[in-house]
Amino acid sequence: MTSPRAAHHRVGGQAAIGPPTSAADRGERRAGERTSGARATWQEPPGGAARQRLAQLRRGLPRITLLLLITAQLADLATFGMAVRVLGIDDEIGPLRVVYRMAGFGGVALAKLLGLAAMVVILELYNRRTGGGRWLGIVVALMGILGALTNVLSLL
Repeated sequence: MTSPRAAHHRVGGQAAIGPPTSAADRGERRAGERTSGARATWQEPPGGAARQRLAQLRRGLPRITLLLLITAQLADLATFGMAVRVLGIDDEIGPLRVVYRMAGFGGVALAKLLGLAAMVVILELYNRRTGGGRWLGIVVALMGILGALTNVLSLL
């Protein structure tokens, strides 16, 4: 009886011992693989995983939801500015009162815009993970509309 000999093949340009374990190790090409010289390149066949992933990324929050969210929050900021100019900051009961006293309207605008950017990023990530970011975005937009409405009502 003879002892089994280890098979020699190349993996990643280096000699390897043992039987080839994958199609690439055995010298086989995958569908869509093209070779140019000594270097092989991979091109995803149509309908492959990369194309599906790209389609998933495109299915982010609907643009109308983002537009509604941004418009509502900016309307809240604008009406806040008008209400503060007419009535003063003493009628504001939220945390923006503290920000306004420390940094003025510019500080409030910066805080609101940074918060808005954070909301958009968080909602987009939440939407990619669960697919439920649209309704959460609409709820956040409704909060902005409610804030703008209370600011307008305080002016009446």
